Amino acid sequence: MAGGLVMVTLTLLGILVLGPYYSQITMFPSYELGRRIDVGNFLQGIEVVIAILWFITLFFKLCIYFYATLLGLPMYFI
Repeated sequence: MAGGLVMVTLTLLGILVLGPYYSQITMFPSYELGRRIDVGNFLQGIEVVIAILWFITLFFKLCIYFYATLLGLPMYFI
């Protein structure tokens, strides 16, 4: 439920902030949202945090795929 709530929130923010056309043609609208955030002089560079989170999720996704591949291979191939 938490993941679904985050997806709905990001979609809603993308449409409300970027507009329907720009959020549709942008490859990564969440990165564009992070790039546009500028609150004073202390909350800038949110796109760096988003990129780091993408790398962390990519690492865990690849670990899970690798583990599933090893479990799916018959033992005589190993």
